[in-house]
Amino acid sequence: MENNSRNLGDILAKNYFTIPNYQRAYAWDAEQLNIFMDDLKNYRSFSFQEKPYFLGTFLFSVDLRHHSFTNYFIVDGQQRLTTSILYVACLLRFLNKRSIETSKWKELFIGDRSCRRLKAIEPDNAFFDQYALEGNLNCKAETPSQKKLQKAIQVIETRLSEMDSATPTEELVKDIETLQKARILTYTVNSEAEATQIFEFQNDRGKKLTDLEVIKSFLMHSVYVYCEDARRTEGILGILQNNFTKIYRTLESMADLAGRLNEDAILSHHITSYLPNLRFNGDKDGASHPKEFIKYLLSKKENNNERIKWIENFSENLENTFNIVKDILLYRDEYEDLGALFVLDRVSLFWPLLIKTWHLDSNIEKNNFKQVVKLCARFAFRSAISGLRSNTGVEHLRREANHLHTKDFSDLIKNLTEMCETWWDIGTKFLRGLDERNIYHSRNQVKFLLWKYENYLRARNGRHAQHALTWRDMTEKNGNLQMTVDHILPQNPSDPNERTMLEREISLRAGEKPQSFRNLYLHCLGNLVLDTRGGNSSNGCRRFSQKTDDSRYGFMQSQAELKSFSTNIEIWDEVSITNRQEKLKEFAMKI
Repeated sequence: MENNSRNLGDILAKNYFTIPNYQRAYAWDAEQLNIFMDDLKNYRSFSFQEKPYFLGTFLFSVDLRHHSFTNYFIVDGQQRLTTSILYVACLLRFLNKRSIETSKWKELFIGDRSCRRLKAIEPDNAFFDQYALEGNLNCKAETPSQKKLQKAIQVIETRLSEMDSATPTEELVKDIETLQKARILTYTVNSEAEATQIFEFQNDRGKKLTDLEVIKSFLMHSVYVYCEDARRTEGILGILQNNFTKIYRTLESMADLAGRLNEDAILSHHITSYLPNLRFNGDKDGASHPKEFIKYLLSKKENNNERIKWIENFSENLENTFNIVKDILLYRDEYEDLGALFVLDRVSLFWPLLIKTWHLDSNIEKNNFKQVVKLCARFAFRSAISGLRSNTGVEHLRREANHLHTKDFSDLIKNLTEMCETWWDIGTKFLRGLDERNIYHSRNQVKFLLWKYENYLRARNGRHAQHALTWRDMTEKNGNLQMTVDHILPQNPSDPNERTMLEREISLRAGEKPQSFRNLYLHCLGNLVLDTRGGNSSNGCRRFSQKTDDSRYGFMQSQAELKSFSTNIEIWDEVSITNRQEKLKEFAMKI
């Protein structure tokens, strides 16, 4: 294929295309799809002579596996080409309902079943063929990338279904002809090694390249530049392609996991954990400027062989890190304190350390990793209650991750313990924070404490114990089982005596100006309890004696014990609240 400006129909008529497995799967969402379709709609009023329709630049490499026909790998432009074919496939089915002959366009854009114009990455190609191209809606989307293709078809078909019967067929045909005559700039090379020389592109109508995509292309380009032997170049590129194929498949397998990280965050944490901890080129941070940083590190290598080896090792280690992140996310169901970081919603601070300690702890029980996680959760809880900034300790934690190179975690555990006990005067501030009158507004931290306390009470009941509440229970967002932090003495009580109590004036110390019970006790820790949304709706603003009716409580052990803090079964007052607050503070110090 010549390198010049051509129309899309010409290159489709004579060639076939494959998306290589090391490329990311289909990624366009409704925003990009609607922009694409709006562009076509807006073009309907123009003629091809007065205003050409430009679809962008495409980079292809020759697929040498086929000899009976010409096939190309798509190095750049796969999202645009895939979307064009998806749109035409949907449009042809729509036109068929109007009894319009579409066979010539189907042959051009789709091809026959034995030889498609476009093949998707291998895990998705069968679904792409049957669901997207053939319109077999009974095909089940099993992977996240297949669900992305399914969603794209749904977006397109919804747009088409919104057109009323008065929409002229000619306008729809014009869309197909526009794509057929769309101008594209093609650049074709004879091998993927050559293709790595062109590794960045601009596409205002598509999705911006992620840092991971930029790094992938840069590494491949660097192999081409630094490796003088053609056969070795192809071999190293094959290793890189295989590693990035695994990375993208791991990313897809994490798509449905709560709390998952995006690819650039994982890349950033990998750099923080494993690459030299230094500033470069005017005090830049490597994790924030990954391509520049890697380029800088390569420039410091003595020769090209060292650079090639470094690139190969980096891609293998990065692929391992993506697997580690997935393993950690799955391990939350095995270890409560790991899930706790997600209940607290403070996990981002600790990811480099989690990645490094998981990697270095080869013990099947992960005891060292667990000990580190427990301390991370403790620091996350205590620093938040203490009122410290959310990024407190971030530089120290990053250094700890970067400097950890052995399976001896003793120094790390010692330093983390000190962070939780003495740094930033955290011990004093933590106790003060637990007594904060408006601690109710620190929802995640209070929910975490009440969750741990509830599980502590459940565990005391031995074989008759209820099952422990999991991190999944605590992060549930919908329905009656969503966990909430609620008031024991409600904010708007229905009982007149409790309403009077809320407005009663109290002096905490002799000579102090009295304040209302509401201001002093309503939102403090001792007046807060864990409940489900359904339970809260059921209890509502009932008086205390109704809330502690034994027949009403079998679910929350922490609710069942409330009567033990009260001197009067009918009243939940400042004495009851103070008694419970002291018990919760004592427990909080042990977490």
